Amino acid sequence: METIVRYFAGLFVFSAAVASLFMALTVMIRRHERGRLFPLGAVFLLTAVLFLEHYLTNYYLANVRYTDNSFMVLLFISMKMQKLFIGPLMWCMYAAMIGDAGPVSVKMKMHFLPGFLIQAMLLLLTAVSFFSPLPISRLEAFFCFSGNLAILHLLAYVAALLVNILRFYRDFTAPLKSSLRGIFVAAILTFCGVLLLAVFIVNRIKGVETAGMVLLAMMSYLMIFNLDLEDALVRALSTEIRQIRYVRSLLSGVEISALLERLDSLMADEKLYCDEDLTLQRLAAHLEITPHQLSELLNSRMGKNFNSYINAFRVNEAKQLLLSQRDRSVLHIAYAVGFNTKSVFYKTFAENTGMSPGEYRAANS
Repeated sequence: METIVRYFAGLFVFSAAVASLFMALTVMIRRHERGRLFPLGAVFLLTAVLFLEHYLTNYYLANVRYTDNSFMVLLFISMKMQKLFIGPLMWCMYAAMIGDAGPVSVKMKMHFLPGFLIQAMLLLLTAVSFFSPLPISRLEAFFCFSGNLAILHLLAYVAALLVNILRFYRDFTAPLKSSLRGIFVAAILTFCGVLLLAVFIVNRIKGVETAGMVLLAMMSYLMIFNLDLEDALVRALSTEIRQIRYVRSLLSGVEISALLERLDSLMADEKLYCDEDLTLQRLAAHLEITPHQLSELLNSRMGKNFNSYINAFRVNEAKQLLLSQRDRSVLHIAYAVGFNTKSVFYKTFAENTGMSPGEYRAANS
């Protein structure tokens, strides 16, 4: 039974390597045709390398003493160390998505520095091995150490990405939250897979490593079969995160709850909306904030722009006056609640109630 499970696990990992390689080529070609960078294709390509390395060292060459060959050991170490590039590539995509930094900025390049330094060292060791055999025992120790280091490095990046996205989750719109479930499943699978590989560092149980690679393979298949859907979701996610960051930057240092209480008092107690000359600038002055801050406060907390917010209060006030002061004309009430033209009052009233002021008064007589 154990042999059968091992056989199918190896087959699944190898198929994930082939599928990831195919998707890497597909994504790179598609991104090239659109004139866009293709870091996602690079992630698929490096993932294919990791799956292939795991398959070769744990299944295909499991009964071969390849560790006697220093060149082979260095080759597999180099393949394992591709994890050092996957994390930075994912962070690069995330940073570009939220507008934090361009994918080729100096800030982004620094994330790739550890990977390039270790690969350069491996190339040097490989060159030396052709002229002088390297101690196999030390290579095996370095093989384990480098693999552990790469796993922890990738785990840190996956955790950082999850934490950063979850920071904005509370402010996402309901449709986006619903649509993100598939992406979160893939992200959680990735995190769990890398976490299992990290556990493997401690106890060296092969079953844990196999489970981690199978989980990562499942994540790859999820991404492959939902690539077009994820592209649309990433665009929506990018738009909303940028908007949320913009709002938070505008309202940084502002006590939101106190500001909302003051705004509610101005509307409910002072009925500031009855002033037909009320503008965004004047209301912001009452709240002692800038017009941009007030606009973002209304958009992010109320889901309305300034006119919609004020007109809602005016219509509610007009509804009360239409019923409590039936001797007053509709036009007189319109002016009393802050509207300066009859046409705007009728249009706004109908949009909020579904009927004209006269019909509303008659229906509640």
